[in-house]
Amino acid sequence: MPSINEMKKSRFLTQHDVGEEGKVLTIAHIVEVNVAPENKPKEMKWTMEFEEEGVNPLVLARKNQLLAAAILKSDDTDNWIGKQIVAYQDPTIDFGGKVVGGIRLRALTPEEKSGGTAAPAAAAAPKAAPGDAINDSNYGDVKVHVGKCKGSALRDLTPEQLAAIVTNWLPAAKANSKPTADDQRLMKALELATEKKDDNVAF
Repeated sequence: MPSINEMKKSRFLTQHDVGEEGKVLTIAHIVEVNVAPENKPKEMKWTMEFEEEGVNPLVLARKNQLLAAAILKSDDTDNWIGKQIVAYQDPTIDFGGKVVGGIRLRALTPEEKSGGTAAPAAAAAPKAAPGDAINDSNYGDVKVHVGKCKGSALRDLTPEQLAAIVTNWLPAAKANSKPTADDQRLMKALELATEKKDDNVAF
């Protein structure tokens, strides 16, 4: 359900109109208007009007004037016309000593510039798991990082030591949903070692 702030009607753009995700808006005009409520003394302020239908003008507080100039790379508001900008809700803005939230401006992201439909850049190849680097030719070089054999290369273990790690450590390591990189390398090395049919085959 809407809050009472969202239910309040305004002639100008409010933080509830744009939300924290923000809205991409195209600048149509920068004009000075009377922002005072009806029957109140005149109060002239600069506003940013937009091309998008049904979007109210944004009252340009000094902070947003400076942000727009930086984003659009010009202090001359004539150069802003036709450019796009994102207005978004910043809940941390304070006024009169109270945090009340408000509107801030930012530049468009690459996705927003392309209407959010741009094909993603060639997807990066999935990051290789540490264990993927372990194979038949190098698994004996993997260092044991657990138990009494810590610091020893797998190739230097006796068959009894190897069996003890496989029996006592490997099942728990496989059950761990977040194994460390060292765990992953050692698990792969132990699996390869136990696949060997001949215990006398050198690592």
